[in-house]
Amino acid sequence: MNKIKDFFLNNSSVFIIDGGNGSELVNRGIKLEMPLWSCSAVINYPRLVEKVHIDYLNAGSCGIVANTFRTNPRTLDKVSLNFSSRELTNKAVNIALEARDKINKGVYFLCDLN
Repeated sequence: MNKIKDFFLNNSSVFIIDGGNGSELVNRGIKLEMPLWSCSAVINYPRLVEKVHIDYLNAGSCGIVANTFRTNPRTLDKVSLNFSSRELTNKAVNIALEARDKINKGVYFLCDLN
């Protein structure tokens, strides 16, 4: 946390992170339904999720957020899946880290814990 805090306190430039992963997946033709929303793409379209991260990085993002929206137990309790919250969160994190490492290991990696 100190690294991010230091960045904002000691840097006058803008810190740009990626955009909405779910919205971008929809823009690319994936049908995302509730309650899983973009979590379903982590399961069914992991390479497309990675491509979205890569495209945000190539567009100049200083950081990417793992596609962990709706990987929480509260959401997963509403559906029958063969994955736990931990497994899906780890999968989403690994997809984001793989994308980051392909483009720029110095980019910030963030995770939304919802």
